[in-house]
Amino acid sequence: MRSMLTPRKRTLGLLALLIAAAPLAAAPTAPVRSEQPHGTINPPQTTNPIYYPISTAATAGAETVAPEVLLRRFMERHTAMDYPAAVELAMRLVAAAPDRPEGHYNLACALSKLHRLDEAASALDQAIVCGWRDLAHLTLDPDLANLRRTESYTRAVAKLKGAIESERIVPAPVRNDPWLNIVKDLTSQTPALLNRYHVPGATMALVHDGEIVWTSSFGVRDRRQTAPLKDDDQFRLRAPMHLLAVLGCQRQEDQGKTQLAQLLLDGAQLDQGSDRGARRSDPDRDRTVATVGMRDAARRPKAPAAHSSSSVYGYLRLAIELAAQRSFSAYCCQEILEPMKMMQTGFSPAAAPVDAAESATSDPIGLVIGHSLLGSPMQPDPASDDLAPGHRLYSTAQDLARLIASAMAVDDNTFAHRALEAVKKVDGAVPGGLRLAIDFKRVEGETRVQVSDTSAGMGCLMRWYPASRDGIVILYNSATGADAADRIAHIALGGE
Repeated sequence: MRSMLTPRKRTLGLLALLIAAAPLAAAPTAPVRSEQPHGTINPPQTTNPIYYPISTAATAGAETVAPEVLLRRFMERHTAMDYPAAVELAMRLVAAAPDRPEGHYNLACALSKLHRLDEAASALDQAIVCGWRDLAHLTLDPDLANLRRTESYTRAVAKLKGAIESERIVPAPVRNDPWLNIVKDLTSQTPALLNRYHVPGATMALVHDGEIVWTSSFGVRDRRQTAPLKDDDQFRLRAPMHLLAVLGCQRQEDQGKTQLAQLLLDGAQLDQGSDRGARRSDPDRDRTVATVGMRDAARRPKAPAAHSSSSVYGYLRLAIELAAQRSFSAYCCQEILEPMKMMQTGFSPAAAPVDAAESATSDPIGLVIGHSLLGSPMQPDPASDDLAPGHRLYSTAQDLARLIASAMAVDDNTFAHRALEAVKKVDGAVPGGLRLAIDFKRVEGETRVQVSDTSAGMGCLMRWYPASRDGIVILYNSATGADAADRIAHIALGGE
């Protein structure tokens, strides 16, 4: 269709358009203010985003923006090479989790890409202050190529190396001084370690000469609240179930139902077979079905469950259930937990008081909340097996200390001691080890036994020296707590 405008009118129209566009052309670097300041990403046409601080506390009518969401969206914009928007998201992440190094480090990377080197150097320095310790990543990260040419980067690397060296655990003899001295050191040094590694709370129990001599708690069970963590608050754990499976099989061996060493060997073969993707048929090994009391070959253990990194644990668990004709959790409660008087341990969290008056006058047992790398409260994935009945153990440091005290009993014939000796022997004979959450290591001429794990923002460290009969249990509620627990255990026991 032909235009009906005269040449003069077309000229005036074009002139009006140029005048209307003039302010944008005159100020190309002016920040574009978002019409939705609580949003996490600017519109695609935003070339110079402006930073709006956000609150991490939930308010009426507004939902909390999780730091993990900001980090994911930062990565999206960074991958798209939209570095201005990436800078804004990194700033938002810093505002949401100011004590964590991830936001500061990613801000340094995005700023370096934009050649804003002074700001990048400042952000990198703050990341180190907040706990960034990955020297290899820092020196190889291509995002810092521009910053790497400056003196500020050289100083940052030197600062990081100094921080790593100052925090290095130095091997020392196993402690044998009075336990009151150990308690004094733990009480004075633990709060600073929890703060350094961003752990909201931890509870611990000290075993000396085979006896529980001290328990204590530090921090809070949930960083969103001020309620202090108590000694009888329950932690949701996984690794101690590996220990319970070993002890349960030893119990059944004493009753003539299973053979723990054979089960461990067969479970290790299954584990290696699953790693290769396919296990070759071995008629000689199939006799294990009769050996361990599994009369029905169709019920032979399968690949590892989702809640365990090793087939061996699943194999032991199934052997217990087939031999006892009841669930693993029921067997453990009746044969191990109750006889050891582990009354605060179970496969489901303790129930709150039913009576209203009792609830009002008592301080009920609380379930400790796990926290992510960025400090967000977290729960296991509901779609996984982690929340299924019997797939998690709920316990306290004092109850778990009873387990290791039993394993260090003077009488070598105790079933816990014999169970761990069997695991130690088979673990050393199997290529790659059993991959259970039970570790044996020679330290300063002694054998150190350790059970450890971190999952869904919660973890435990159980460490003991059978020869000296000293040990410690540390439970913590943060994905960053393993390093803190290692240092606390070193303070308590020495060694490595």
